[in-house]
Amino acid sequence: VSYTAEGTIKSIEAAVIKNNRQPAEVALLRRAEALQTSAKYLISKLRASGDQLRRTTDNKTDRPLQHPDAAIGAKWAADAPQQQALARQLAAYANTLHRYQVTDAQKALLSAPAFAESKPVAEALADLTQLESEILACQTHALQRISQRVGAPRWVSHPLAFATAQANVVAPGDTYRAQLGLIGYLSAKEVKMQMACNGRPVPADSAGVGQVRFRAPTRPGPATWTGTIRLNHNGRDTTFRVTVPYRVARR
Repeated sequence: VSYTAEGTIKSIEAAVIKNNRQPAEVALLRRAEALQTSAKYLISKLRASGDQLRRTTDNKTDRPLQHPDAAIGAKWAADAPQQQALARQLAAYANTLHRYQVTDAQKALLSAPAFAESKPVAEALADLTQLESEILACQTHALQRISQRVGAPRWVSHPLAFATAQANVVAPGDTYRAQLGLIGYLSAKEVKMQMACNGRPVPADSAGVGQVRFRAPTRPGPATWTGTIRLNHNGRDTTFRVTVPYRVARR
């Protein structure tokens, strides 16, 4: 996704130069660059938080979790200044995205996770990772909008499937909810896409984002679902797949 974002900014810059550096378009280019810088900054903060959380719970930062079910504890949950700072930074980023017609539903995803002291470290890390994915997806959407405004060609050499879940942990038998989409196409109107979750068709909204809904297993434990997107890309029938892990746990 970062590779796609860099390509989009390059195409915006090329269009601005081609249009003789009109002041309004130069300003849009600078905003696109600022969006990318802000996204990288937020992601670095999330990853630093994840590393700190691992150390706090006696998990090494460069190895698989040794104590995935360990509670994050009162020390981490009580770190209100850090959580408040992250919430402010996310709110500022969401407000910036509003200029580029990023939907309210997408902006609502950009909220700081709630860290209760009893939450397992695996779930807390999953929340941070999900938030990183949502930041990148919103950034990509905003850059595509800026690209349209300067007449830059869409950078679609490497379309990517993405999925963002409403929650990475779901109670047994409850409804699991997620969104499935393809970065690299602005909407489903431009190309016919067929989406599916575990082989079953998924309806897409007007923006070409699939709304995944299914009943979670009744047995607690780790689980996954597979999203597929079929389309004709550059004259070839192409299938994109994304496998999404989640956890079934009693609340």
